[in-house]
Amino acid sequence: MKRNIFTLVLALFCYFQLPAQDRGELISYELIDEKDTDQIDDLLTGATGIPGIFVDFLIPTTFDVQVYKLIYHTVDGQGAPTIASGALYIPKPYPCDAPLAAYLHGTILDEASVPSNLSGVEGAIGWAMATDGYVVPLPDYIGLGESPGVHPYVHAQSEATASIDMMRASRQLCGTLGVGLNGQVFIAGYSQGGHATLATQREIERNHGSEFNLEYVAAGAGPYDLSGTQKDFAFDNPFYPNPSFLPYVLQGYQEVYGNIYSSLSDVYVSPYDQQIPVLLDGSLSVEQIDAQLPANWKTIFQNDFLSSVENNYFHPANSALRKNNLYAWTPKTEMRLYYCTSDDQVDPANSLVAWFNFFLRGAGGRVAAVPLGPFLHRECAPIALLVSKAKFDQFRQDQNCNTQLATARNGKIQPQRSDMQHFEDLVNELNVPGLAAQLRAQGLDNLADAVENQSKGTSLKLFPNPASTFTTLDISQMGENVKAVKIMDTSGKLIRLIEIKNAETSIELDIRDLDVGMYMITVEGDEVYYLNLMKE
Repeated sequence: MKRNIFTLVLALFCYFQLPAQDRGELISYELIDEKDTDQIDDLLTGATGIPGIFVDFLIPTTFDVQVYKLIYHTVDGQGAPTIASGALYIPKPYPCDAPLAAYLHGTILDEASVPSNLSGVEGAIGWAMATDGYVVPLPDYIGLGESPGVHPYVHAQSEATASIDMMRASRQLCGTLGVGLNGQVFIAGYSQGGHATLATQREIERNHGSEFNLEYVAAGAGPYDLSGTQKDFAFDNPFYPNPSFLPYVLQGYQEVYGNIYSSLSDVYVSPYDQQIPVLLDGSLSVEQIDAQLPANWKTIFQNDFLSSVENNYFHPANSALRKNNLYAWTPKTEMRLYYCTSDDQVDPANSLVAWFNFFLRGAGGRVAAVPLGPFLHRECAPIALLVSKAKFDQFRQDQNCNTQLATARNGKIQPQRSDMQHFEDLVNELNVPGLAAQLRAQGLDNLADAVENQSKGTSLKLFPNPASTFTTLDISQMGENVKAVKIMDTSGKLIRLIEIKNAETSIELDIRDLDVGMYMITVEGDEVYYLNLMKE
């Protein structure tokens, strides 16, 4: 069994007892590991595969590190009180007030690999950051570790609440242990952790800005456009390398929303309708589950269910995916979206669709996407995380207060300049293509055209805008040149096509069935024009 009786009783007690203001309250903690700098050097070289000289230079192993397991109050995917767990890495002894750098982990299906169990490879991030003077919380997420129930995979709100409450519990423990914090908060994550990073940033900026001084955010290879880019990526690739991810998504959304399916036999063909719940019980790793599924993931699903999810915009699964997209907001914090162009698990276009949307919403120079090279998903991870840490190092405010830290760094043997040039270029964002160029490189020509169109004057008007039911497109100044009007979502997917056969001066657009958010109205004539429409 995943949970022991004590954990279940504790969770039930929390359900009836937890007021909203107690979210993030520390329930218990225990010291679960500690390593000196030599041990951390050995661990990082072995876990990352990075040559030792690069570990020395990029990850200065300056301080010993202690790791604590935390259990804390939070809320689940439906907003009900529950408990969660995580690991907190603390540099010892650190003579300054340290920045807090939360790391949000990627996809985990087996309980053994959660951060608080110390057996997963992503724990190396905790050691790497903490030995260089960061205090590093790694939440397990809801439904993993000591948290009861099913993990709602890529569910934005519960990723955010579990992460924010883990940071609260970490600050409380630092106070108990006498560990000083300087108030700066950094967040990084990769893959699902990239999704969780944007979800957490959005939640902090909307509701907790006065509580957290969010300094810099680095998200790597996250599925930010689940309903469009990432869904299409999976459907276009029946031999998607991790077929376990797809039932994992459905199981989590069924747990949260309750309407994805009525019966597993409506979703999966036999014997998978019986096997999927067993495979996803938390005892098996991603690799172990994938080995028991057919190479062609589509063959585990009922054809009717699969066809409906692929083609019916209003299928409950698609509605759930849209609720967990993470581009329909305006970031306030400096943010970087890292990705690799040969990613085989998360479509690189996810990062560009997110950047495009942030651009349309006026995020300006605060946000950029940075391609890291032609690497696969797993190969890309250490590069993204090293670049993320290097960016954090540029912004942390404790650099000059610590003579010990500066002395240790100056004593490191630096790699040859030629070896470091590409890495330094990535960190300093030299030779990074602009948004339109990156969009075209991924085949997103419509979005690239829309970027370039922003500076092109047009007499077209939408009123009202924002709108909730109907809006009118004024095309009177274009005469008889208009041939078609398209409503597209901001990932470039066509939602509605209106062919114009007669001369019109205006067109009423019915948007009642559209989700709240931003859309692009494309007007095609002798030229193509783009307008932004906000549905309220």
